[in-house]
Amino acid sequence: AAVVSAGEGRLDDQTLSGKPPAYVARAARAAGARVLAVAGQVAGRGGELFDDVVGLGDGGMDRPVELTRQRAAELASGV
Repeated sequence: AAVVSAGEGRLDDQTLSGKPPAYVARAARAAGARVLAVAGQVAGRGGELFDDVVGLGDGGMDRPVELTRQRAAELASGV
């Protein structure tokens, strides 16, 4: 795949320590793919494994499905 996407409720410093999105990002990068992520919240260094990250923002967890679709479309438009 040329592009791989991952999602997580919160990308943070713990993400780097072995949450599934970190595994996906490392494997995809090793295969030469661009790596994108959508998260409910992004904090600390959690997004550094990804080429592009979008968070749902304030109130995002109140309407996660709608905002995840919007943010995923934003990421896809930049591919």
